[in-house]
Amino acid sequence: MKNNIFISFFILTSTIIGLGIFVLPYTALKSGIYFYFWLITIPILIFIFHLIYGEIIFQLEEKHNLPSLVAKIINQKFKLPVWLIDFIGLTMVFLAYLLAIEQVLKNISPFDFLNFKLIIVSFILFVISFRNNFFGKIDSILSILLIIFFLGISSYLLPNIKIDYLFFAENDFWFSYGIILFSFTGYHSLQIIYDFLGKNKKSFIQVNLFSLIFIFFIYLFYVLSTLGFLGNNLQPLSIISLMSELNNIYFSYGIAILFLLSIITTFISLAFYLKRGLIVDFNIKEKLAWGLLAFLMIILSFLNLDNLIKILSFIGSLFIGINLILILICYLKLKNVYYFYFPKILVYFLILILGLGWLVGLLAE
Repeated sequence: MKNNIFISFFILTSTIIGLGIFVLPYTALKSGIYFYFWLITIPILIFIFHLIYGEIIFQLEEKHNLPSLVAKIINQKFKLPVWLIDFIGLTMVFLAYLLAIEQVLKNISPFDFLNFKLIIVSFILFVISFRNNFFGKIDSILSILLIIFFLGISSYLLPNIKIDYLFFAENDFWFSYGIILFSFTGYHSLQIIYDFLGKNKKSFIQVNLFSLIFIFFIYLFYVLSTLGFLGNNLQPLSIISLMSELNNIYFSYGIAILFLLSIITTFISLAFYLKRGLIVDFNIKEKLAWGLLAFLMIILSFLNLDNLIKILSFIGSLFIGINLILILICYLKLKNVYYFYFPKILVYFLILILGLGWLVGLLAE
């Protein structure tokens, strides 16, 4: 059981830590003290949410993606609208990944970035033409390397920080909400964790609690060291600023390659998720599902967007926010609660916060 707990801890941690952490220092620069408010508040909300989702998973005893879950618990007629919301949200994530890839490549390569994006998209489409994701294990290894990188670079920068840099801020209350919510999202992996832990309530709580605490300190350590080192020189994607400031070719190419491989493997996992959804939820043939994704990704490659922060905030506030609200409503619809009980007033309070975030995100965009 201890081995399963460790594996589950790693799965959840590696699922959550991704593109979001690279933009957190810039987010802190723009949000000021409110960044730390959300950095503390959102993991607490996510922990409660994970236990709420755990109750649903424990009761259903089978894997469901979000559209099927809502259809089964709330109403079958919501299946298509929920799938469309999920689909648009993941499309925005694909856009963010392609933009992040382009911004990093501009600093290390003379390539034509449109052609390079098309090459990456072609490679992803080739991989998802198979039935199974043979990049799954590589993704796990890259996640370990990323965690080592964040701890290593933070330890290296921390002795060189300037305290004054930590106070260059604009103090925008809602600016960091959507981005931090995006950066702590990993609920898709909870069904995999259930496969390892079963209906072990204590272990499920431990894995979620210690994972979120661990991630919180990695985020905080990285933000303080990077912001304190770079100050107003921070760009939205922090590794670009670090590559420029440290001016070390080995560091630049090493972290760029690690970053790109991590983004691409996550991209592949999400593409597989969309493909399976088309096949399972709507009985679309595998080749047609692949063709629809191919059309979508090629179109995305030609879009010329340049504001990564706005895209990630939009994803977090609107699409992740509405997904979490739907799962909370599913919890309220359960006839009985056997494993993780929370008062309905608390669940409604979470829905209220997410609803306000959704509204603010919509009005801001």
